[in-house]
Amino acid sequence: MKKVFAILFLSGFTALSFASELGKIVIKVNNLRNNNGQIVGAVFNSGSGFPADFSAALRKESAKITGNAAELVFSSVPYGRYAAVIAHDEDADNALDLPAEGVGVSNSSVSLFTPPSFDYAAFKLNSPEMEITVSPNYSPEFSRRNFPKNRLGVKTGDITVVLSGFSSDAGLAMVSLYAVSEGFPYEFEKAALSSYAEIRGGESKVVFRDVPYGPYAIVAFHDVNANGKLDMVNGAPDEEMGTSGAGEVLFDSAVFNVDSATLAMAVNIRYDVKGSGARVKVMNPARGGDLVFNIASVPNGRGVVRVELYASPDGFPFDTAKKTFSAFAYVKNNAASVMFKDIPFGSYAATVYHDENGNGVFDKDIFGLPLEAYGFSNNKIGFKGSPPEYKEAEFTFEKDGQSLAVVLKTR
Repeated sequence: MKKVFAILFLSGFTALSFASELGKIVIKVNNLRNNNGQIVGAVFNSGSGFPADFSAALRKESAKITGNAAELVFSSVPYGRYAAVIAHDEDADNALDLPAEGVGVSNSSVSLFTPPSFDYAAFKLNSPEMEITVSPNYSPEFSRRNFPKNRLGVKTGDITVVLSGFSSDAGLAMVSLYAVSEGFPYEFEKAALSSYAEIRGGESKVVFRDVPYGPYAIVAFHDVNANGKLDMVNGAPDEEMGTSGAGEVLFDSAVFNVDSATLAMAVNIRYDVKGSGARVKVMNPARGGDLVFNIASVPNGRGVVRVELYASPDGFPFDTAKKTFSAFAYVKNNAASVMFKDIPFGSYAATVYHDENGNGVFDKDIFGLPLEAYGFSNNKIGFKGSPPEYKEAEFTFEKDGQSLAVVLKTR
């Protein structure tokens, strides 16, 4: 799964700031299911890239496994606030193969379907040495739910799901494997196995290991806003999705058999605008390109910056169920660059906000006043910080690579 996470485990510092006090972080990793491969880990000092993009980490280390345990040592780390991620790299390929290989984070047992937030995993280093313990979670043991009884104890095989056709690298690829028709295709809690993976170059890959022989069907979707669920509008998917079948989204049409030790399945992610509601309002779906938002004045490095595009006044600026497109990016140096890839040319208005707690919602207080920094296209903000009319924020997207600058406002 090298193209999915492309995790290079290198020693050394990246973007390390000077500090008068330095400490040591010792991560004791236990409950490993075997001694194969190595343990790799990373310490992050912000939510940027956390938890999957190790290239964005402050420090990366690796360690040998002995007696189903290992120890990672991060020396000379400036006092501060951090979050740690460890992975059991069983095949020692310096890449994390979800959900086959185990992963864990500080302060939490990580879900293999919904990624943890930096704030949830954060801890403070304020002493010469700090020790934490992290245990990995593995799949399929962790996320197996709905395997029929007649498939328990039978031969098993590995399924490699190769995903292509994503319109952008924003968010995550979500994949569910159904062993029965119940719940297919949208009730993911009834799937036998579920996992997520990063998207690179419009492609992704997930490996399900030790799957009992028998019939299955796959559903995958593009979780653009990384909220762990398939967004729906009027009962129809509002995010790109695909199945292991062709034509109608039916279990019987998507079924395939696991009957060998290894099996590769290709799923093309597609988006049918006829079933979506808001997206059919785009002016010129036949032509389009990449649109970039450069966001400034982000208050801090926590969470992400989200941009929601509206192709009509309907729903603008805060009814996210009626948005046309959405994307997000992590914060670096109080700024973010959010890209929409291959979207149709046309007229839009954008709502931008700093999703500081990563909950996918623009938070407001009981009086409806913003709790998070926000802004709009054309940098239009009404009287006393009120949102603008659609026409005031409207702009025309007419050139591939077009960029817009938005400065966030705090209450």
